[in-house]
Amino acid sequence: MKVNRSSHSNLRFLYGSVFFFAMLVLTMVLFTYYAMNEASKKMESQIFAYTISFDAGTAGAACEIIFDDSLIYSSQSITPGNTITVNRRTLRDTVVAEGKRKTIERTIFSQESILHAIFGNDTLTLRPGSNPDINISLHKGKPKATFRSIP
Repeated sequence: MKVNRSSHSNLRFLYGSVFFFAMLVLTMVLFTYYAMNEASKKMESQIFAYTISFDAGTAGAACEIIFDDSLIYSSQSITPGNTITVNRRTLRDTVVAEGKRKTIERTIFSQESILHAIFGNDTLTLRPGSNPDINISLHKGKPKATFRSIP
C-alpha cells in the first residue's frame, strides 16, 4: 500500500499540534499552581481570641465595649453569661516596593490595645495583654474585671 507524502505531513502536523496543546495546558496548570501558592503565602494570619464574659451582677445594665477605637458590643440590657469573642490577628503581607520584596506586619487588637467597658457614667479601662479570658462584673455599681491567665 502506497502512502502519500501529504499524509505524512498531516500526521506530523497533528502530532505537533497535540504536543503544543499539551505543553500549553501544562504551562497554564503550573503557572496557576505557583501563582496560588505564592498568593497564599502573601497573607498569613495568626489568630488569638479574647473572650469577654459578663457576671450575673451585670444583668439588665446598659453596656458598651470598645476595643481600641472599635465598638465591639453595645447593649441596653446585658444577659448574664453572655460572651463576646474578639479575634486578635497579626497580618503579614508581602509587597514589592522599590524593586524589593518587603513583608509588612499589621496587628489588629494587639497586646498593647486598650479595652473600655462603659456602664452608664462609669468606665473600666484596662489592657488585657495576653490574657484571653476577661470576666466583667459590677461591684457596688462600679465595673471590675478579672482575668484567667494562660497557664
